[in-house]
Amino acid sequence: MHLQRPSMLPNELLETVCNCLDPHDLTVVARAAHHLYPPALRCLYRFLSLTDASAHSVVRTLANRPDIARHVRSFAVAGTPLCPQQLAKALVHMSALVALDLFVDEIEGSVLPISPNSHPQLQHFGASMAVDEHVGAFLHNAAFLHTLHLTSEFAPIASLDTSSFPRLTTLTASASAVAALVPGRPVETVFVTSGDFSEDMVHALAQSTARVAVLSVTTDSKPTLLLASLGQQLPQLVYLQINSTHNLAAPPTTLFHDIAEALALFPSLQSFELSGMCWPSQVDKHDEKRVWQSQPLQLDFEPSEEVDEFYFLW
Repeated sequence: MHLQRPSMLPNELLETVCNCLDPHDLTVVARAAHHLYPPALRCLYRFLSLTDASAHSVVRTLANRPDIARHVRSFAVAGTPLCPQQLAKALVHMSALVALDLFVDEIEGSVLPISPNSHPQLQHFGASMAVDEHVGAFLHNAAFLHTLHLTSEFAPIASLDTSSFPRLTTLTASASAVAALVPGRPVETVFVTSGDFSEDMVHALAQSTARVAVLSVTTDSKPTLLLASLGQQLPQLVYLQINSTHNLAAPPTTLFHDIAEALALFPSLQSFELSGMCWPSQVDKHDEKRVWQSQPLQLDFEPSEEVDEFYFLW
């Protein structure tokens, strides 16, 4: 059998091999031979996740080497301060970005490029910076954005109308951002990470051009009232999580019965969690409908003095 020398192997095969190596090994390969340098370099910088002091040198390299920056597909940085000017320059050069996460203190939206074709392939964006007009202009140009993660509070921005990121399917943000950004977009998955998601915000979710199937919220509202509103306007939910700050009465109460009755409004619901408790259910063998537990669990043994007599699972 005649074996080809590595220098004679096609670039596609070399890159496939490099894709299987960790960053340290890629660095060794890149230095081993000049013909291995290009594929190793492309793989080394393709997916970057920076959380320590090395972020400074990496960003500096990307800012000064457009030929390297253009290979980056995913760029994530968190927890380490960076030079805004160098970061802005590096982002301009990363024209092939598919995913961008910037969870860095003291970084403002001005680091983001706002030219119409700066990141034509961007599908995911996450950031801790305040959403101002500059961020709005950047997002407006992200026509293929599918997932958006914002941790700051949100105020309506003129540059963000329903023509902005028209393909958005997953949104993780504050209650105010969710209420503003879901209507008119095909959002299917929503995670509310801050703020009070109240009954009057349910209508905003119902204005998604797709069916919201996954929902996680934090609310000050009474769970049964929120469930009733969701059941009327979003009966197609499949997964639902409610983290309630509302004071729930100690058992025995009608809580189990009331919630089970409300959950019957969701024919497609597969999983429900309330304040950390996964709500028990079973599928009826006859009609295959899910039946939600309507009373507290009954245990066979006598409670000890250290155990609450109602065995309430919170």
